[in-house]
Amino acid sequence: MDEEQIHLDAFEKYFEYRQEGKNKSESISLVSVELGFSKTSIYKWKKNFNWDDREAVRSAEINAEVQKKTNSTIIDNKTKYLSYVHAILNKIIVKKPDGSFDINLDIKNISDFEKVTKLGLLLQGEDTERTTINTNKNQFNNETQKSILEEELD
Repeated sequence: MDEEQIHLDAFEKYFEYRQEGKNKSESISLVSVELGFSKTSIYKWKKNFNWDDREAVRSAEINAEVQKKTNSTIIDNKTKYLSYVHAILNKIIVKKPDGSFDINLDIKNISDFEKVTKLGLLLQGEDTERTTINTNKNQFNNETQKSILEEELD
């Protein structure tokens, strides 16, 4: 059977219902009613024209586009917010003609300054806290490991 326009239209309706969250059976029923063909015919078309594969490919393409647009929006927002942070910091830290810096705290307290600085770091993907991990804890030195191994082998 060759795919004709009615089959393409049926797939488009089926795909639309699937994107709206309808299950396969429900989508087939709705296409059947809307286009005036039996459910059996719609099921045959679905099988013969590989609707499941076509749906998967098309959904993946749509998801990739949505992800690109979402990433672009996130990048735009981060850039905008980071420019706000820099504008605030530029008002606070002023370079004097002699090369030294003056701090103009238009911000009410150091906690506010810290929040602005941390926001800037977060927007740039940097850590805002420093944590030291003791890597020596619960580790054996070579001598201890060797003696335990020798005891096990004896």
